Amino acid sequence: MILVLPVAGKGTRLRPHTLITPKPLLKIAGKTIISHAIDSLIHLPVEKILLVVGTDGNGVFEYVKESYKIPVDFVVQEKPLGLGHAIYVALEKIKENKEVLILLGDTILKADLKNFDENFIGLSPVDNPSRFGVAVCEGERIVRLVEKPKEFISNLAIAGIYFFKDSKELKKAIKETIDKNIKTKDEYQLTDAIQILLEKGAQIRKQDIKLWLDCGTQSALLESQREILKQRNENRGILKNSLVIPPVYIEDNTLIKDSVIGPFVSVGKNSRIEHSLIRDSIIGENTEIYNLNITSSLIGNNAKIEGEEKELNISDFSQGKI
Repeated sequence: MILVLPVAGKGTRLRPHTLITPKPLLKIAGKTIISHAIDSLIHLPVEKILLVVGTDGNGVFEYVKESYKIPVDFVVQEKPLGLGHAIYVALEKIKENKEVLILLGDTILKADLKNFDENFIGLSPVDNPSRFGVAVCEGERIVRLVEKPKEFISNLAIAGIYFFKDSKELKKAIKETIDKNIKTKDEYQLTDAIQILLEKGAQIRKQDIKLWLDCGTQSALLESQREILKQRNENRGILKNSLVIPPVYIEDNTLIKDSVIGPFVSVGKNSRIEHSLIRDSIIGENTEIYNLNITSSLIGNNAKIEGEEKELNISDFSQGKI
């Protein structure tokens, strides 16, 4: 099968960080978002990774190509016309009829994926279904999909993963939405194309997702890190008169002096933290922090900060942007 990863989004809800670093390459718990995503599926029989990138997505492609041994290719989505359009661009690149596994590039999940005998969509119950594409099911079968419904029809949200045995049939359905200008929220949606398949008799089963983490906003990013750190606690920093409260992920050559770090904190390599109290935060590489009491904060690479208690959202200073 081919693993298709749409990563063309601009990550506007994570600015200023995404003004410099593409969202898939932001780190949580010491690993990039896209590596968390791929690593959850790399054990499957994937023959190639196909990235759908934006016009400035070469850095994401180079990172994935260098990080994984299996073949990696990319295709550019020139205009942000929606997820359906992004997948159509990818399927245009696939000349043969192939099995495709689609994973949204800012999605991290855990699921027991063993049965690839038929089409499936990953689903997870949520409290606020109006924010998501949702599925209506009869038993194990999906019978209807609706993108961000205004009225309650189901609490089973589409959890960012899809499997189709016939890439050409999926491509044909997406093309129908484009040809007929079928849009939701002014974009060509994958859910609308799959609904066409369902109406034509396609069989799609639900796949229960054990853990579904979203990385689209600052609060979601921090929540995802909290879940990951429960399984990824590690401290390689240098401690001087300091206390680390797990779980944390502190990388090499980081000095922690006269400080309390944790719980749920990650710190990038070559950083320095002194006289500070940091909880529930992501701190980048080569960053210096002095006299701060912070929580629920994102601080990028190459920052130097000294101050008092506050909530921060500070980007990478290495290129003169904030």
